[in-house]
Amino acid sequence: MKPLTLRGFFIRWTISSTLLLLTINPTKWCYYAWLVADDGTPLSYKALVGMLVVVIFSFYWHACKVALGKWGIYLVIAVFAVAIWALRDYGWVDPNSPAVLRWGILLCVSTIMTLGMSWSHISRRMTGQLDVGEE
Repeated sequence: MKPLTLRGFFIRWTISSTLLLLTINPTKWCYYAWLVADDGTPLSYKALVGMLVVVIFSFYWHACKVALGKWGIYLVIAVFAVAIWALRDYGWVDPNSPAVLRWGILLCVSTIMTLGMSWSHISRRMTGQLDVGEE
């Protein structure tokens, strides 16, 4: 297994963020907006793309669940929640802006997905132990 580099982590984060933002985001340029739009596209096309999205997210969710575990995911969410709270108290985040909250949540979710895909590499570097999936 090759070691995880900062470049490798950034590539994983870019892929996770792209997948998430193409699926749902506050703009009109995402799968969700296309799904609910009455644009004449056959529902079967939207359903096919939706099933592909579900398959890809299932892969990411499984990797996160196996690598981080339920409590690990909760801890990462808690760290991001406290970070957003601290940024708000410092005055960098407007607490009255729903757009900032939406983008912050998307950033947090994409980072959690990235940590799930990268955790085995990080854990191996920190402990020297190799993670093997259990089922």
